[in-house]
Amino acid sequence: DLELIDGLLSRLQGIVFTGGDDPHPSRFGQEMGPVYNPLHPAREEFDFAFAKAALATKIPILGICYGAQLINIVLGGDIIQDIPTELADSNCHQRLDHDIRITSDSLSFDIWQSETISAYSSHHQAIGKLGEGLRITGHALDEVVEIVEGRSSRFLLAVQFHPERSDEGVRVPLFKNFVAASCEYAETQEMSG
Repeated sequence: DLELIDGLLSRLQGIVFTGGDDPHPSRFGQEMGPVYNPLHPAREEFDFAFAKAALATKIPILGICYGAQLINIVLGGDIIQDIPTELADSNCHQRLDHDIRITSDSLSFDIWQSETISAYSSHHQAIGKLGEGLRITGHALDEVVEIVEGRSSRFLLAVQFHPERSDEGVRVPLFKNFVAASCEYAETQEMSG
C-alpha cells in the first residue's frame, strides 16, 4: 500500500534492509536457478515497493546481504543466483570470515580507514550486473562483490557480508557512520519542514 509506505518514509531517519531468503528470479529477468530458498511473498512484495520508494528519496540506506541484493535489483541490476553453481572457482561464502578488498576512493574506505577488512559472510547469492547509480567498492578475494555504494553524495551503502556478525572493528564503524548520516538527514528534514 503506497499510502502506508509514504507514511512510514515520512517518519524515518534511516533505513536498514536486512538479510533474508532469495528474491524470485522474475524480479531481475532470469529463469529459476538450481537453488532457490523463497522469501515469503508478502515480505518480498512489500520490500520491493518500499525499497523503490526509499531509493527515490535522500534518506540514508544500508543494505545487508539480501538487502544489498534488493537494492541492486530495484536499481535495475541482477544477482548471481547460486555462487557454488555459477562461479566454480569461487570460495565458499557460507558461514565464514574472509578478507574484503576496499577501493581507496570510497565511502567504504572512509568508514573503515583500510583497504582490507575481514568480515563474516553467509550467502549463496551475490550481486551480478550492477544497478544504475551504484559502484562496486569491495570484493572478496575471489572477486565476488561484497560492497556497493551510491555514486551520489547521499549515504547509500550495501554490503553482502553480515556486519552484525563481524568483529567490532567492522561492525562499529559501519553502524556509527550510518547513525551519523541518519541524524544529519533528520536535521535537514527539520530545517526544511
